[in-house]
Amino acid sequence: MCHPTPRAVALMLGWSLLGLAACQPSEAPRVELAVVVDGSGLEPEVSDLGWGVELNEARVVVADLLFTTAGELHDERQPAGAQLISRLASLLEARAWAHPGHQQGGEVIGELPGTHVIDFASEDGRELGLATLITGDYTALNFGLGRGQPELDGIDANDPLIGHTAILRGTASKLVDGATTEVAFTIIIDSPPDREIIGAPFEASVTEASSFEIGLRMLLRDSLEGDRLFDGIDFAALDAADGEADGQLLLVDPDEGDPQQVAALSDAYYAIRREFQTHDVFDAITHLDP
Repeated sequence: MCHPTPRAVALMLGWSLLGLAACQPSEAPRVELAVVVDGSGLEPEVSDLGWGVELNEARVVVADLLFTTAGELHDERQPAGAQLISRLASLLEARAWAHPGHQQGGEVIGELPGTHVIDFASEDGRELGLATLITGDYTALNFGLGRGQPELDGIDANDPLIGHTAILRGTASKLVDGATTEVAFTIIIDSPPDREIIGAPFEASVTEASSFEIGLRMLLRDSLEGDRLFDGIDFAALDAADGEADGQLLLVDPDEGDPQQVAALSDAYYAIRREFQTHDVFDAITHLDP
């Protein structure tokens, strides 16, 4: 038997309750705004260990973008029935989105459903679709991490992303003893089923007159705290650990790809995957006058 994920429960609950509220005379206005890929978060960064990291491929499978507000959606003109529905939706939404390490996912008041395969490194400006948003103040973004499948747009039968959540390819370089050491790396990330990104920053005020685009970004550097995705990763040591210091590094999930992977490589893979699966690595920003 298939059980709906917390993301699906929240989505169905939020919009069914909003549908009931629509029967009231003061239904909150809705607008449609384009969501586009924004590659500006992948500017090269220098890690805490001095490695300059640049990505030339950052393909990620993203599912069901949900836009949230931290406060209770309300309208002073709402009749008592609509206010009650709104409070009930907010309460149940917080429970449905509860997640270890976070207070809650906020109240969902906007969405772009569907699964999208995004290359943040090469698809800057590509439109993912039109999100439907209720007017109000937005504070965060939630979405799921999926797995590549042949039926998804942008994936063919031989695509290396099939069965995986993300492929990150790039180069890391560092000046060592007066010489530049460079490592070309590939990291194939497999997130657990139904993994959620909760509370990625998205600060915007949406009105009936809004016409901006929403830019979805992947970040090498946390925009709020300054942490970097590849902090703590010694690329030269990992290059040597894979059997030959040849300037080539592959990190995969040992449980799904290479059970004989040495401990140092597995530890690095899990550290990167753990950071990748947090709200620190993604955000959304507004683009005025698209």
